[in-house]
Amino acid sequence: MKKVLIIEDKAVFQGLWEMELDGKVLLFQAISIPEAKNIFYQNPDLSVITMDACVPGDEPNTIPLVEEIRKTYSGPIIATSSDENFCEALIKAGCNYGISKENVAEEILKVLSLKKEDF
Repeated sequence: MKKVLIIEDKAVFQGLWEMELDGKVLLFQAISIPEAKNIFYQNPDLSVITMDACVPGDEPNTIPLVEEIRKTYSGPIIATSSDENFCEALIKAGCNYGISKENVAEEILKVLSLKKEDF
């Protein structure tokens, strides 16, 4: 089963994505930067990472995390900030592209070449 790390501080999104991805991927969820780093370094075989810009809070603080992850990880990192400017900053830092939070689970399955119908 493919491993996915979602870095997001809002419980409502975490719960929604957990429900939508249940049984399809091995899901790791982080609500803080230290937690995200811990999960990342314990799981070098992650298939995809999603990155919110502000974890926690309302100011972008994950750009250094993206840059750190990019030193050893070449897989897809998807920016998931609700703010387009924050998404652009994450992309400049090393995310592959940005998407809206409403489409996270669907995009993860797409990136992993999995279809909802497969489950």
